[in-house]
Amino acid sequence: MEERFGIPYARTGQPYGLKATEEWLMGIAGPLGLEKQAREMIRQEKGELSGEIDILKRFFDGKTALVEITEFPGPIRALSLARMAEEFGAHPIIINIHPYTIKERMPSIKFLLKQGQNPDVILTKGLFSLGTFHSSWQTEAELEMIADQYNNAVYLGSPLRQPGTPQVNLTTITGYPHYGYRGLKNISRLVQSSLEHASRPRSKLFRRVLYGG
Repeated sequence: MEERFGIPYARTGQPYGLKATEEWLMGIAGPLGLEKQAREMIRQEKGELSGEIDILKRFFDGKTALVEITEFPGPIRALSLARMAEEFGAHPIIINIHPYTIKERMPSIKFLLKQGQNPDVILTKGLFSLGTFHSSWQTEAELEMIADQYNNAVYLGSPLRQPGTPQVNLTTITGYPHYGYRGLKNISRLVQSSLEHASRPRSKLFRRVLYGG
């Protein structure tokens, strides 16, 4: 679009977290000549998020964040969420980026890598199993085994998983945004709920319905 029609575009990643959101906004404001207005908006928005930022820092700081985002656009969202977790003090580990999705989105992934986003990635055997959703019991067991290796793990991904750690539902089916400043408010609310309910026992019946037994 820029080469053919002279329409500028913003070269930024997805706006998950404070820094990425600021980059995204300034990337749009620059070509439009709205940098001053954008900086004032950023200052106001960040000022209204002090409570939410405290919650996110308390949740992530010093933790190992296991990020499993398998739905569209899986690998890009996973990298973006890993960056957000690292911004708030966690060590991110991405679980299961399928190789064919990497091939399809390689230009975007290379762009993010150039920005310094290079978290650890673990692929499990269950990822490559064929069959119905119930066959992912193997991935569930592998995820639980990975979580057990860390005494401070938190999980970002599907509510259908039960790794035995504090977990935050970050699937897109929740119906409200996770990106931008509004997204930070929503994620902090989910994180607060995770902190409050982390000690509740998981349902054995629910696991049997999902994965068999």
